[in-house]
Amino acid sequence: LTQASGSLIDGGTGDVMLSAGTDATIGQVKTAGAGTIGITAVAGRVDLNDAIEVANGSIGVTAETALALASGASVTATGAGGVSLTVTTGNLTQASGSLIDGGTGNVMLSAGTDATIGQVKTGGDGDLGIFSRSGNIFLEDDLDTADGDISILAQRDISIAATSDITAAGIGDVIIYSFDGSVTQMMGGWIDSGLGQVRIHGGRSVTLRKVRSQNPSPLRIIATAGTTIDDGGDGNRSMLEAGMRNTGSTSSSVPDVPDASLYLEALLALRNNQEAVVNSTYGRNAIAIERIDGGAIILGLQN
Repeated sequence: LTQASGSLIDGGTGDVMLSAGTDATIGQVKTAGAGTIGITAVAGRVDLNDAIEVANGSIGVTAETALALASGASVTATGAGGVSLTVTTGNLTQASGSLIDGGTGNVMLSAGTDATIGQVKTGGDGDLGIFSRSGNIFLEDDLDTADGDISILAQRDISIAATSDITAAGIGDVIIYSFDGSVTQMMGGWIDSGLGQVRIHGGRSVTLRKVRSQNPSPLRIIATAGTTIDDGGDGNRSMLEAGMRNTGSTSSSVPDVPDASLYLEALLALRNNQEAVVNSTYGRNAIAIERIDGGAIILGLQN
């Protein structure tokens, strides 16, 4: 299925459904009202080369071997219908200069292998999810939500370029999880969860540069890793002191939380004991601390 450059498919206010047995090359497609757009390549790839637009409907694109957005291409659902782009076995590639906009709906991007992601945003309560079932995720541009969560999950490595800000501006959380690989943030961009929490895990290592949260919990930023957590010594981070960075554990209950003075108190309290409670400035709560096998530190609220 090949749509020539400069051509237009307009569904009025109805649905537009395009299907190819192998490859599909798609130009400008739009529909208004509650109309939806569906594009499928049953056994091949989909190339999106122009604007795909709906008003109050949804956009769904599914390919078997690959899905690519060209520079200047856009996928836009202006209402709450949302956007879903799925590659069953291959790569999902979004070129620099392209845009995925979920309006106020959910945006779900899924790759069978690697996912290279450019600018993606959604508003309202819309969530943003990026998934790689067996490969890596490369984040090259900004990811933005209003009150929705941002979830990034990969089987292997997750790389966050210096040009990529990850921002959940409202109450949504930012969750970044590599099952078997590493999470690496290059210097330049921010991970900012607004009033939500940040939770980051690397099956191997985690390297962070600029991360912030205004969540009132002392556990507002949690980082865990199978081997090492490295903040690069950046002044914008409040990571663990050097002696506590290497947790040696993949347990999700071994957090890295942003209060350096609390860590120092914890280290002093644990010199002669396996468990301790440290007074906290966070309301009436105190922080319960426990050293477990391997020297890792568990911190949690104690009422």
